[in-house]
Amino acid sequence: FLDVLVTFFTGEFSEDDGTLIPKPFFVRWILPGILLQILVNPMMGQVFLLIKITLRWIHGVGPARCWRWFTSFLFPVLGYMWHLFEWYVWRKLVKRENANTLQRS
Repeated sequence: FLDVLVTFFTGEFSEDDGTLIPKPFFVRWILPGILLQILVNPMMGQVFLLIKITLRWIHGVGPARCWRWFTSFLFPVLGYMWHLFEWYVWRKLVKRENANTLQRS
C-alpha cells in the first residue's frame, strides 16, 4: 500500500538492491501538481491549451534560441526591477527606520 505513495512522491525502488532512486524535482513535484490542477480546475483547460501552443512554438523556433531570447530579456528586466525596488522601496524603508531609531535614542 505505501509503496504507491512512496513511488509517486519520492521515486522508484531499485529491483536489484531495494534502494530508493529519487525522481527529479520537476517530475516529483511540479508535473503532478500541474496535472492535478488541470483535472480539478475547469479554467486550467485554457491554461493547458496555452501551454501546448507555447511548447509547440518553442519547438518550432528552437529551444536554444528561445532560451537565449528569454535570458537576454529576463536579466535586464530583473536588473531594472531590482533598481526600482532599491530606490523606491528599500532606501525609503531604511531612511524611515533610521529616523525612528534616532528619535528613540
